[in-house]
Amino acid sequence: MSLFEEVKEAVLCALAIRRFRDYQPQAVSYRRLQRWLDQFSGVDRQDALHMLSHVEYFTEKRIQLSLVSLNRTLLRVLRARGLDYTQVIYIQIDEAGSSSPVVLHTLRNLSGLAQRKCPLVDGKDVRQIADLTTEMGEGAIVYVDDFIASGDQFLDARNFVSQVINGNFPEFVVVPCICEEGFSTISREGIEVVPGLVHERAARPLHGYCADFDHGARERLIEWSRERFADDYYEGLGYKRLATSVVLCTNAPDTTPLVLRGSAEARFEGVFPRFNDLAVED
Repeated sequence: MSLFEEVKEAVLCALAIRRFRDYQPQAVSYRRLQRWLDQFSGVDRQDALHMLSHVEYFTEKRIQLSLVSLNRTLLRVLRARGLDYTQVIYIQIDEAGSSSPVVLHTLRNLSGLAQRKCPLVDGKDVRQIADLTTEMGEGAIVYVDDFIASGDQFLDARNFVSQVINGNFPEFVVVPCICEEGFSTISREGIEVVPGLVHERAARPLHGYCADFDHGARERLIEWSRERFADDYYEGLGYKRLATSVVLCTNAPDTTPLVLRGSAEARFEGVFPRFNDLAVED
């Protein structure tokens, strides 16, 4: 490695540590970054570091500001349609792996939902949802989450809820970041998505439709992933091979490529391990 390349790597590492310093499952440090990079050789090392600079990172503050802003806009629209705050029902999607309950709790505190007397309901409490919507007759249903990828998990839970909604209740989902696949899937169900960022395929370095990453580098990293994570059903590209490059400070989505997330099975240490990727200490 030339002196120029060494300096460039040091600068990129320093920037990465500053950007990802609040990643909660495991702090991103210089030592961990070097251990990650040392698993690559030659040009793959440079490609991996370049890919890291393309990560769309959501700090806790960014998530909170987005939630509050999006919700404020939605409430303004609903008020213009003649709805009172008490007719806006917020429902948490309490599926395994979903952060919706935590996100709704955060939004409740930051946006004063309790003071506005907006009903907050657990998606599993079908009796309360049925009774509320029957009593109101009309209003709006609002789901909240911090990230939606394919939309499969969200729709599985939502379809369970929708069966007990009685009356005229258009549905909305407030989310700081959603993949374009999830946006399309959910919109086709007649649910209005209120997003902060739509994560396009063209913005994902390891996605075939990526237009913002060197083609040669992408092909090398994809082939590297296929060889390294051959036993993984999705060839190391994340759930449904979505190859997303969004990481939240609270956790990396399961659509994150294993080259970033890591894999205990493949004995590969990543930059953004999920909580369930970390070894439990006695």
